[in-house]
Amino acid sequence: MSVVFEKDKKQNLNLVLLIILTGILTYLSYTPVLKNKFTNWDDPNYVTESPFISLIEKGDFKSYFTENHMGNYHPFALISLSLDYQSDKFNPLPYHRTNLILHILNSFLVFLLIYRLLGNSYTAFFTALLFGVHPIHAESVAWIAERKDVLFTFFFLISLWLYAGFAKEKNYINYGLSLVFFIFSLLSKGMAVSLAPTLVLVDFFYGRNIKSAKVILEKIPFFLLALTFGILAVYAQSLGPDTEGIPDYNLFKRLVFAGYGGSQYILKLLWPYDLVAFYPYPKGDIPYYYYAAFLAITCSFTWLVIFFRQNKTVIFGVIFFILNIVLVLQILPVGKAHMADRYAYLPSIGFFLLLVFAVEKVLSFQKGNVIGGGILSLYVLVLGIYNYSHVHVWKDSLSLWNYAIGHIPSDVAYNNRGVEFNKSGEYKLAIEDFNKALELNPTHKEAYNNLGVALANLGKNKEAISAYDKALKIHPNYVNALYNRGNSYAKLNQANTALNDYDQVLMLDPKYLSVYNNRGLVLKSLGKLKEALNDFDKAILFDPDNADAYSNRSMVKYALNDVKGAVEDNQKAMSINPNVTAAYLNSGIAKCKLNDFKGALEDFNKAITINPSDKEIYLNRGITYYHIQSLDLAIKDYTKAIELDSSYGEAFLNRGILKANTGNEKGALSDYAKAIIFIPDNPLVYGNRAILRFSSNDLKGVIEDLDKAILLDPAYADAYCNRGLAKANLGDKSGAMKDYSRALELNKSFGLAYNNRGVLRYQSGDKKGGCEDWHEALKLNFEGSRAFIQAYCK
Repeated sequence: MSVVFEKDKKQNLNLVLLIILTGILTYLSYTPVLKNKFTNWDDPNYVTESPFISLIEKGDFKSYFTENHMGNYHPFALISLSLDYQSDKFNPLPYHRTNLILHILNSFLVFLLIYRLLGNSYTAFFTALLFGVHPIHAESVAWIAERKDVLFTFFFLISLWLYAGFAKEKNYINYGLSLVFFIFSLLSKGMAVSLAPTLVLVDFFYGRNIKSAKVILEKIPFFLLALTFGILAVYAQSLGPDTEGIPDYNLFKRLVFAGYGGSQYILKLLWPYDLVAFYPYPKGDIPYYYYAAFLAITCSFTWLVIFFRQNKTVIFGVIFFILNIVLVLQILPVGKAHMADRYAYLPSIGFFLLLVFAVEKVLSFQKGNVIGGGILSLYVLVLGIYNYSHVHVWKDSLSLWNYAIGHIPSDVAYNNRGVEFNKSGEYKLAIEDFNKALELNPTHKEAYNNLGVALANLGKNKEAISAYDKALKIHPNYVNALYNRGNSYAKLNQANTALNDYDQVLMLDPKYLSVYNNRGLVLKSLGKLKEALNDFDKAILFDPDNADAYSNRSMVKYALNDVKGAVEDNQKAMSINPNVTAAYLNSGIAKCKLNDFKGALEDFNKAITINPSDKEIYLNRGITYYHIQSLDLAIKDYTKAIELDSSYGEAFLNRGILKANTGNEKGALSDYAKAIIFIPDNPLVYGNRAILRFSSNDLKGVIEDLDKAILLDPAYADAYCNRGLAKANLGDKSGAMKDYSRALELNKSFGLAYNNRGVLRYQSGDKKGGCEDWHEALKLNFEGSRAFIQAYCK
């Protein structure tokens, strides 16, 4: 007994050493991934901008299980990403580390599964090692958003290993645990449904009677679960973003694509060439070699099954590969790509088993195992080195899409690279990429939308709106394009049109949270402060960590004279994000209103260091410089704001005011004229141009401008006062008297209006009334009335 024990002990040690070696070599081939960043290929949807990422912090587990995300029902995958978020928020390292750990564990499980099935450590080791280091798996491991792949496979392989133990030893604890881990796998990714038929394959491998009632009954729970989650997956997919724009092919052509895709997976598993993130469908007619590939793979698999029908290892490998890849061969389309490297993650086990088994059989002569082991070891080494290099492709968005464009160009690759250029401020390069994407696919609505965003970033909002219109022509309910078009209309001061777009977005998607913040800004610009406050309240309710919403709400509270609330909101915004531009901008605006010009300039300077391309900061710093009579600096800032946005009406208005006050009447009139083009509904433009027209004695022009200003803002007291003066100079004393009185109704502290009405009353023979008005003006510190009182009111 002791001899047998020692032999078993030695064998177990060898198994442990082989498993450890598998883990070490797998880890070494993937070490660069730990330095990789996030990419823009769904990582924002799953991590950096995901509504699910922080739900654990809020104690909300229900949403994981009751809501679909990105066309998938995979609560465990979302929870696992959320757990990484708890570790270090948006540092990519924990996410990559978890993916790599799961992949290494999956390699262990492949070893244990193959060893349990075959009892051959040699085959188990090389199958697991090929699984561990093959570059086709880089997508599943190095892509953070593909957590669901490594996670569902982890539970899948545990369930399969346990079931194999049950089928071999009839241990019902293994059966029960297998069912539990199957549920876990289904909750990680819908692709796990293929486990149910794979269990039948295990029964076949062990020589069980798959037609017996007992064996059939054992499968019923698994197949019921597979059916339930299969229906869930199809339903979730129908609600996802990838259901639009899928090429419409008949069943035969779908089968051709399936055959071609299957052949490509096999060829890429043999040698990993052109591994890209997106494989587009061919343009135009299907190439002849697709049909050839379809025939070749159909005949090959048929030949393998017939010729090796007595060899259970070959049959297991072939059928395992087919069962676990057939659902993603696009016979039933599930996306815009005809294949994806990640789809080969689990099926590759069957292929690697066949490959290792083939080497064993071909080199079955004396010392053949040594030669076969050497060949496989060299193959693994080459693949591992290749993988070490290929993982760098997933380093960041630019490297990912540069590689894709260099190997298999597609509209998706150009669009996504353009998004990254747009993000980094390289707008012209972004526009080139979006146009290239549209050349390849004129119906790519996302490319039109992103083109609009890039144009808007360059201040070309009219061109941006044209791009958004084209996106909406393709898909009238495309909320991103509606939202962005609303933003461009808002920048063009077409507030009501912007509000229409924002309202439509919320009708289509009430959870489109950023709309509340931007709609609030537009409502604020229209003076609808309570409605704006309501929108900012909603934005904060839905997202309590929205620094911009707090900052914007602070400005509304200032306008509503809630100074304490405004200060609290601004401090909250800065505590959430010390680098949020809007917080410093709004703080500077508030300080400027409180005449704390030094503090205002400090805030504006800080905001500019964070975002040197924000036109509003330059405008408001210019206004502050104007207040302290640093006029050269003021005009420099106004001009900088106009350089950033040539349609920035407010900057033209303020620069016009400065030019008018420094004697540059021609320059002021030119700026006012441009301001009227860009902000035709702003009464201040007409009010200030009217003042300038006084100097040229163009009294009719003054009245025209002030009529327009009052029409736009019936509560514009200054406009009534100035119009009264123009009417008085034209001899319309009755009209002038009404205007002065209306100005005083609107602003009882308006010293100039009292003074001017006093002059008019005195000239009309009402000396007592005139003196009363001059005294009121003097009480309000309007010193110009003192001379009138001294001369006429003794």
